[in-house]
Amino acid sequence: GKGHPISEVFADWRTHSKATEKTKDEFGRGIRLFVAHHGDLPVELVTKKIVTEWKKLLLRLPAQAKDKIALLSPLEQAARAEADGLRCLSGQTATKYLQAIRSVLKHARDELLVIEGELATQGVSIDIRDDEKIDVQPFNEEQMALIFSHPVMTDPNAGDDETFWFLLLAPFTGCRIEETAQLRPTNIRAEKNIDFIAIE
Repeated sequence: GKGHPISEVFADWRTHSKATEKTKDEFGRGIRLFVAHHGDLPVELVTKKIVTEWKKLLLRLPAQAKDKIALLSPLEQAARAEADGLRCLSGQTATKYLQAIRSVLKHARDELLVIEGELATQGVSIDIRDDEKIDVQPFNEEQMALIFSHPVMTDPNAGDDETFWFLLLAPFTGCRIEETAQLRPTNIRAEKNIDFIAIE
């Protein structure tokens, strides 16, 4: 057979993934760019060499390919960005597009069982420059008061237990949402009279 085209595996991943719609849309953009460059390559044929070269091309693409530039192939877009001195994709956006390929290959291996072994994306990463890193400011007292006076936090019938515990654990533990989401009762432990949350 012709193998499993990356667009088809992505469509299946999109249906079954618990990722947010925003992430699915961003990954979709990344996959469309990949297909525009490589054709609808079967996942079985995606190699580390292809992924590494794709990573390098991503960092040369214009950040906002508008109008006529958007109609060009990714290689032509990169050439235009270079010629016109356009701002290129940020490391964070390029990382998302690379993550899209990783998620699709992982889905092909773990769920569809059509590839085996190490993923072609293994060990391929993009450095994010310090000036790109988002400076996240903590909530101020007023914002915290607003959050904790919300009915979800004060009225037992207003929300669900998950949201209550997410909001309660976040400021007291510094956990990320995804870390909190993975907690199970077995992660709450005590040793030598010290209660703790084991994040594994």
